[in-house]
Amino acid sequence: DPDLVRVCVSPEQIARIGLSLPELPEARRKRYQEVYALNESDAFAITSSRALAGIFDSVVDDLMGAPKAPLAQPVMAQTAAKLSVNWLTVEIARLENEAQCEILESRLSARLLADVIRWTEADQLSSTGAKQVVAALWIEGGEVAPTVERLGLRQVSDPSALEPVVREVLQAHP
Repeated sequence: DPDLVRVCVSPEQIARIGLSLPELPEARRKRYQEVYALNESDAFAITSSRALAGIFDSVVDDLMGAPKAPLAQPVMAQTAAKLSVNWLTVEIARLENEAQCEILESRLSARLLADVIRWTEADQLSSTGAKQVVAALWIEGGEVAPTVERLGLRQVSDPSALEPVVREVLQAHP
């Protein structure tokens, strides 16, 4: 446009501005495929929103982090990524559609989602129970352990813990 003043931008300015930009979706997709071995459709789904990709990164980092509680065992990167993608693209997407709001507008944080995933991976919570806990956290907020206890969803898988209960039931109902 002849009315605009000529602007000269040095290569250093371009480089500095480039470094200040957030990771672009295509670069992020490529990183997810290389680092986490996500398939193309999962990587695309997660990078469809900058907010969703940020939550994905937070959940994966939390799952891979140092243990914070007895159930918090570190998870391998690819496993953490796949679990996170499954939750975010299925259950969280369903909740977003039902509530017509994004996860950032709910009371469910990346840390809470990571905790729910840990509970299911430790066989302390069934997948059905985990969905109920996530829905409750989405609406009410709170923490995972009290929500699991309040809803009575703790799963007991230890045979030695189940044996006395089975004996008691059999004695009461011969």
